[in-house]
Amino acid sequence: MSLLILKINQEYEALVPTMSRESYETLVGSIRANGQYEPITVNENGIILDGHQRFRACNKLKIKPTFEIKQFDDLLAEKLFVIDSNLVRRQLTQAQRIQLSLCRKSI
Repeated sequence: MSLLILKINQEYEALVPTMSRESYETLVGSIRANGQYEPITVNENGIILDGHQRFRACNKLKIKPTFEIKQFDDLLAEKLFVIDSNLVRRQLTQAQRIQLSLCRKSI
């Protein structure tokens, strides 16, 4: 892909509950053994929208992460994507899903 530098937006990262240490280590082990299955989704400025933990795991393993660029009409649509893409994550508890849904509702 391009020479885009990937960056973390603290607001976007804070929207989603942090992965447990055990889940993160499982992810690192999976990427080490099998490579990165899912690309990290970024906007045209290299801001990570989905895949913060994949990004960290690749950095930890010193692997160049794969990514895809997604464009949006405005920042609200971009923020909704961040929320919606994480609402389907299986590691979220019911309470975390509700909290994330409430963030979505405010938009």
